[in-house]
Amino acid sequence: MTIATSSHTAITRCEQEGRKAPRNVPYLLPLIEQGGDERQVQSPVADIASHVIRLVALRLPVTVAFPLCWTERVSQERTFADQMYITLMACLRQGFQQLLLVPWGRRQSTGSLVEPALLALSAVTGEAVSRTEMALPHVHVDGVSARRSFEGLSSIQAQLGPLVEAFPGWDRTWTKLSAGQVKIVLLSSDTWMTHPSRTTAWAEPTIKALAAACCPHQAGFMTASERYRWQRDGQIYAHYLVSLLCAATAFLQQEQIRSLPSP
Repeated sequence: MTIATSSHTAITRCEQEGRKAPRNVPYLLPLIEQGGDERQVQSPVADIASHVIRLVALRLPVTVAFPLCWTERVSQERTFADQMYITLMACLRQGFQQLLLVPWGRRQSTGSLVEPALLALSAVTGEAVSRTEMALPHVHVDGVSARRSFEGLSSIQAQLGPLVEAFPGWDRTWTKLSAGQVKIVLLSSDTWMTHPSRTTAWAEPTIKALAAACCPHQAGFMTASERYRWQRDGQIYAHYLVSLLCAATAFLQQEQIRSLPSP
């Protein structure tokens, strides 16, 4: 299993540079769900995820893994849960103690993400695993204020929350798994409440806006005015996703500090 670490300019392979990834910073693993046909596999999801994660790496020290991608074609050989379990086992055996699992997709086919994480943590540590549900944190998004028609300012979560649930597919409740010194935070739970038709309706424009902001080469078919509008909205969504990821990363760091023995 190759571990990648982030710098201020790129995500690079540690082994190629003759050094090991630091074990004392959060380990961020993107979990990307894509369709099985060629058109879907070439969708901008992976590019969006990479761009947002790079922005997080510029703000906070993290070790970034290469994405674990799932497609319908791969599922014929091994389930996503199997892939996730094997990957997490490798990460934990290398000594990482703070893992942030970040799904990118609508979770239509991958099934439970909590179960393989729980099983891997239990298998490697040999300890009982405690599970805690965490409410989606309230975060500040620079340069963004949300307004209602007649009620003044509104929470940014109230307006962007449904979009985040549709894509990347992060729940309003996150899951924390703990065993000894090891902590895993997964930006989803096993409860999937969003109505499928509503999820699809919200996901497509969200992906389009994020692609225009994060992957300009994906927006070549748009007119200049369309590109500006989609990029503006996409930048707001991207800032919100970065803020949520930074909040999750900071939480893991605080948990690690709290778990250290008193001097």
